[in-house]
Amino acid sequence: MKTFLYHLSILSLFTSFILLNTTEKSICADNQYRTQDQYKAEEYYKEGVRLYGKKDFVSAANYFGKAYEINSNNTNAIYYQGLSYHQLGDYQKAKQYYQSVYDKSPSSQIGKNAQTALMQLGINKNNVATTRANTSVTENEWARLPKEATVPFTRGVGGHMFVAAEINGRPMQVMFDTGAEICHFGSESLAKAGISVPKDGPQSMVAGVGGNVKTTTMENVSIKVGAIERHLDITVAEGQRGTPLLGETFFKDFVYDIDNRGGVIHFTKKEKGSNNASYSANDVYVVPFTKAGNNMLVRVMVNGRPCEMIFDTGAFGICFSTFHLPMLGISIPPDAQPMVTGGVGGAVPGYQFEVDQIKLGPISKSHVRVVAIASLIPFPLLGQSFFGDRRFVIDNEASIIRFSH
Repeated sequence: MKTFLYHLSILSLFTSFILLNTTEKSICADNQYRTQDQYKAEEYYKEGVRLYGKKDFVSAANYFGKAYEINSNNTNAIYYQGLSYHQLGDYQKAKQYYQSVYDKSPSSQIGKNAQTALMQLGINKNNVATTRANTSVTENEWARLPKEATVPFTRGVGGHMFVAAEINGRPMQVMFDTGAEICHFGSESLAKAGISVPKDGPQSMVAGVGGNVKTTTMENVSIKVGAIERHLDITVAEGQRGTPLLGETFFKDFVYDIDNRGGVIHFTKKEKGSNNASYSANDVYVVPFTKAGNNMLVRVMVNGRPCEMIFDTGAFGICFSTFHLPMLGISIPPDAQPMVTGGVGGAVPGYQFEVDQIKLGPISKSHVRVVAIASLIPFPLLGQSFFGDRRFVIDNEASIIRFSH
């Protein structure tokens, strides 16, 4: 369904459905022998989860702390306390709680989650760097970028958009993916094209649907799509056959018009230093977006509740983490269809079912098929099944998406 990519520096990290759905079992496996203190610890923990879901992170941290004071075996409480401080921007406190979780249970799932969070905050238990690929643009490169370019695309399996590219002069089909912060390749894809990966390149961790992947950064790689040629750092996963991703670092300096009917993408170079929103007489409506890293976040209404989602051309469908669902008042129905999807981090189980309504600005769709996965993704993904039948322009300079007829 989706190959979703984001660096570990995104300022949100969510735990998996396992932690939320097994709360009562993990705290008190044997209800008949609970002491009054154990009961109190359970109630504090439940209240912390409720407050966290309402984004009252200050109060949530307080209740998780009370729960842990009574029951020091509840590592979930320390982990959620770390998450609460992480959300509040108090990274020093967050690190302390994540470190405590990892030290207590390094091989457990929650210990691995804590390790991921520590890497996100710059502390790495496996000596793997977490620095971003270089995304700066030199004056010379900016001057060489064409003012306009038109690039045809084709649809692959699942509706993904593919464009013809040249990587260091070698032809390759790559996925046009606004949900990928960077350009990412599998080593096998590069080897097939006759491109070798240096063994001594900087190491980093990349996360996506299915988990985290250790990568090597290749610096100053030539990527050409149509008339646009750029020299960028890319990440490469050893032994991976996954689809090559053309991410935001390649096209972030352009306004791009995705014409789904015509099967082309029109690129227009942004005016450097301009922050003025531009509008066309053909615009039916304009949707603003904000950025999390290089990802575009749009405000979507899901069954009448607000939800920030990544506007993702690299996703065919609409994808939530199972952790997001309680915040939206959604439960996985008994007749949901089990499925397995995958991405950069490998395969991950999930469920497919319908939600009543999803709305982005004036675009509203009812009885919408979505997928809920047991994976750590920071924001839900709004994919092609929602907007793929429309023409739109993504204006990175003005931070708006302009939909037209």
